[in-house]
Amino acid sequence: MRTLFLFGLLSCCSLGTPVAIASDAYVNGRWYDGEGFSSRTVYVVGERISYTVPGQIDNTYDLGGAYVIPPFGEAHNHDLASDYEIQQRVNEYLRDGVFYAKMQSAFSTEIDTLAANFNRPDSVDVVFAFAPLTGPGGHPIGIRERFFERGYYEGVFESKEEIAGIGYTQVETRQDLLEKWPGLVAQKPDFVKFMLSYSEEYALRKDDPEFFGQKGIDPELVPDLVELAHAADLRITAHVNTAADFHHAVAAGVDEIAHLPGSRAIEIIRIGDAELAAENDVAVIATVSLTTKIRDRYPEYYKAVMAQHARNLQRLKDSGVRLLIGSDMPFRDTSVEEAFLLRELGVFSDQELLQMWCETTPRGIFPGRKIGRLAEGYEASFLVLAENPIEDFAAVRNIVLRVKQGQRLTLSAPEAVD
Repeated sequence: MRTLFLFGLLSCCSLGTPVAIASDAYVNGRWYDGEGFSSRTVYVVGERISYTVPGQIDNTYDLGGAYVIPPFGEAHNHDLASDYEIQQRVNEYLRDGVFYAKMQSAFSTEIDTLAANFNRPDSVDVVFAFAPLTGPGGHPIGIRERFFERGYYEGVFESKEEIAGIGYTQVETRQDLLEKWPGLVAQKPDFVKFMLSYSEEYALRKDDPEFFGQKGIDPELVPDLVELAHAADLRITAHVNTAADFHHAVAAGVDEIAHLPGSRAIEIIRIGDAELAAENDVAVIATVSLTTKIRDRYPEYYKAVMAQHARNLQRLKDSGVRLLIGSDMPFRDTSVEEAFLLRELGVFSDQELLQMWCETTPRGIFPGRKIGRLAEGYEASFLVLAENPIEDFAAVRNIVLRVKQGQRLTLSAPEAVD
């Protein structure tokens, strides 16, 4: 009986074609409060949630005892940064209940033409970093040049030289940084990204072509870079590979750290660095999914790295560090598999994972917005699940209704806008 009701509820709702609503009542729902679920009636007035009965109710929807949670976030990806399969990708995000996404590097020249596809009630809300800062020959220059050679940038860049300043910002000295900073800011990024890769070996790797693409910015420039970003009212994210990178990022006062240390060697975050990250409210995106790339070829090493990830995550959790969920698996994940992989590590309870995914992560992506909670005055964006995800985490895969900014949605992606 209940299954038939939920199917009927889903079939009448629209994601690709917004439905104009003034004030609706959602009855017989169990609403997530950050710890558990409470049965109550919730009103959607325009784009906001209200617990006060409005003067007029246009529609009443019976949720039949289903479970309501805020939408999910994806704090680290790159697959909404080009027009490749853009309609399919947007639809996959919405299908998975991921309404908020952070693209950790993109080309500003591409986003100019793509912007109309995002940040609207029938699509995904997205923020972008442009031209990540790195050192001479550092990451992601190697990736950018390989992609160019394979023809991935056809119609975007005519030569490798054109990638500089758009695909990355290369700086070697403080003077370089000061000269190139205005050009980066002029691209109007939502946040700033820079690369700290094997910073403890910066001098060793700096001029060695063998390490092309496997190095980053001079760690001595990081405090200046953070100061510049904050002066421009921009949040700043550090890509890290090692525990030393993590240390330099936290010590300089970054807002966010992308990745856990230790993809190529056992790297344990220092207790003092974890505590400083918590004290300064530095968010950390684990991206443990990256390790699955070695799972089949190096199964024993994969186990060792995953055990290291679990140890680092436990240290960060015990220190009170704010943890966000992001996959860095473009065209493979929208943060769903990342959430389940984190669950396998046994560090977090299902309730903790749910809170990280639907509250902490969205608010980390859009810190100035009232999202991530089903509270008075917050945006009326939520997912309706058939079962309780705290009792069975797999319930997050069975979404029967999606509402974004007051509009009920269906599983058809909005058409791409050129």
